Amino acid sequence: MSQQWALAAKRANHILGGIKHSRTSQSRGDNPTVAVKLKKATDTYKLYVEKYAAVKSAFEQKMTETAQKFQDIEETHLLHMKEIIESLSNTIKEIHLQIGEVHEEFIDNMTNSTVKSLIQKFAESKGTGKERPGPIEFEECNTSNAVEGIKPRKRKPFGFSGIMKKEKDTM
Repeated sequence: MSQQWALAAKRANHILGGIKHSRTSQSRGDNPTVAVKLKKATDTYKLYVEKYAAVKSAFEQKMTETAQKFQDIEETHLLHMKEIIESLSNTIKEIHLQIGEVHEEFIDNMTNSTVKSLIQKFAESKGTGKERPGPIEFEECNTSNAVEGIKPRKRKPFGFSGIMKKEKDTM
């Protein structure tokens, strides 16, 4: 569109230049055709300048509005990102404090623990008790009852059930 404006301005300047040239070359007499051409060229040029100013003003207004919208969107995005980063930073800070508390509690527990207390805790957790067990007495085993109670079992050959069934089917 700007090429059209430039072309129209160039055309109007060319016509004006031609009219000025013809005025100087002619005598001082009034030539109505030259005056009409001059007036027409001047009016056309003025009209194009006014249209250009209106289009330029509308374009600048739209660009200003669009740029403001983009700036608002960008500001909202940056505020959101800032909130996320602050939240992450606070979370990391809290976790760091909690780890520090656990570490201090561990150090206190290790300082307050003795070998005897650790052995006692181990014995309590395994259920072995605190007292030493008494001596074990040997008892004679009666083998006659044990032999009578055993029933003979039929032994099955070892094999995979799926394979044995297929072998039986093929035989």
